[in-house]
Amino acid sequence: QPTAGSLAQRYGLCPADAAKAYEAKAIWASADDARGPMLSFPFHGDLEKTREDLAGPKALLGRYATRWQATLERSGGPYLLGAEPSMADVGVWEALDFYRDIFGHAAFAAAFAGFPKMLAHYEQVLSLGRLREWRDTGRAAVFLPDWAGYAEAVRVTLYS
Repeated sequence: QPTAGSLAQRYGLCPADAAKAYEAKAIWASADDARGPMLSFPFHGDLEKTREDLAGPKALLGRYATRWQATLERSGGPYLLGAEPSMADVGVWEALDFYRDIFGHAAFAAAFAGFPKMLAHYEQVLSLGRLREWRDTGRAAVFLPDWAGYAEAVRVTLYS
């Protein structure tokens, strides 16, 4: 989180108010935690196991999406802390986008259908900077086209 906090500070995504900055960092950390089952997916390749792990009571769909939805309702949106984007929004967007990247758009939309504010938030965050361009074209240009290839590249890097 130190790197994320430093970048957020540099690019105006860390609130000046200490309480809001704390909340933004806590939400960022929750997004990190929510991503956990997706991080191991490339190494085992089991979509159903990953889907089940993400639906558990302490996981992305069973815990975090519910809390993030409530945070958006409480803040009045369109961002997690209110009218201005923060590192919290980017962290949550990344977790949701990781889900979308693994399972596809239709499965993403179906999984989050019960969280309409989260779906709207995902779209709202896409308007920040060049995230939409990154998601739609940039990522494909720099990442390997398949998860097994990615896992193999990581293994070669770590163990050679």
